Amino acid sequence: MRKLLTALTTLVAVSAAPAGDWPQWLGPRRDGSTDEVVRPWKEPLKVIWRVKVGEGHSTPVVVGDQVILHAAGGPGVDDEPAVKAKLEYVTAFAAKDGAVRWVGRMDKKPFQSQFGNGPRATPAVAGGQVFALGVTGTLAAFDLNNGKLTADQVDLIDETKARVPYFGVSTSPLVVGDNVWVMAGGTEAGLTARNVKTLKPVSKSLADAASYSAPILTSAGGKEQIVALTADAVYGIPTAGGDPFWKFRFTDLLSESSATPIRSGDLLIASSVTLGSVALRLGEKDGKPTATEAWRNSALSCYFSTPVSVGKEIYLVTGQLIPPPIATLYCVDAETGKVLWKKPGVGKYGATLVKTGDGKLLMLEESGDLVLIEPGRDKYVELARSKVCGETWAHFAVSGSRAFLRDRQELICVELPGPSSIATP
Repeated sequence: MRKLLTALTTLVAVSAAPAGDWPQWLGPRRDGSTDEVVRPWKEPLKVIWRVKVGEGHSTPVVVGDQVILHAAGGPGVDDEPAVKAKLEYVTAFAAKDGAVRWVGRMDKKPFQSQFGNGPRATPAVAGGQVFALGVTGTLAAFDLNNGKLTADQVDLIDETKARVPYFGVSTSPLVVGDNVWVMAGGTEAGLTARNVKTLKPVSKSLADAASYSAPILTSAGGKEQIVALTADAVYGIPTAGGDPFWKFRFTDLLSESSATPIRSGDLLIASSVTLGSVALRLGEKDGKPTATEAWRNSALSCYFSTPVSVGKEIYLVTGQLIPPPIATLYCVDAETGKVLWKKPGVGKYGATLVKTGDGKLLMLEESGDLVLIEPGRDKYVELARSKVCGETWAHFAVSGSRAFLRDRQELICVELPGPSSIATP
């Protein structure tokens, strides 16, 4: 049964995106993995290009020959401060040299945060459209070719009777078929699916407040389901919407759950700031998907770094509530939750991870160092390291033997050594 579940998960998770694209949060399979092979390097990595951009923590996405970034400003945007304060920008850059292709504009309400006022969520690209969710809850869709709006913008906060979370709306859109799913967090719809052409609501589920996490698509019990970590619980929800298949209460005491749930075999891993991590075994009973607790480890508290599954291990970056802030990379046995080793000091609050096509790990430390790691159960093995950007909390994208990343001031394209891509076995 476990092998069957794993096969089904792989089947539904594989994106229809062309090889090399990074079209959404966490990449083509929404699990922090790429088919690109990255070889160890001895010299500093070469920066191909860099451009000044506005503030934000959104990941660049790469589709075809374009890199798309959602930010609070950047090249080619309005200069008038009063205008900029009411807008966010989705900008397409040429992947080869960083030249601006187009700039799309979307509405923004007043918002102030000590951690920056730009967008947090990462756009999703599907069917020739770019779907972006702003820091104050505006959902917009743009034409991939020219940046023009393809539907009326939606104020999800007003429509669903929600509130903007303390750190801003952060959940990244998920496109499944003809619908785009977003965690609205309102009493009218904690989670909602919208038609990709009109952005009109197709289904509404739950009444939970939103977390900072993003939903994923997976399968168990022979049925596809949307898995979402809200401010209250982890849910498995039918792709048609409506009542959940299952619910597992997982309420962070600070309402700061940010890590996206991930699959490891038939386990689903969720994490929060105050609760640590939990593994739920996905299965089926009476023809309905189920989720039951397999293990829990209160020491594995992810702040905003999403774990990555590699073979029989899970790699994750934790933070700590007690000062001074320090982020630690952990290697954990996937089946038991047992810590195999840890590497402190990869950041103050976090670092981001990508599994490569040959099973290695790329880690972008908070300080701006890109590190290549050889995964293993015995100890931390570092293969290469290079400074590529300034301090950053944003995830990065890997496409066509290049890394696309952003720090607090720039969008940067870095050349990675190795074959351009391979097929995942």
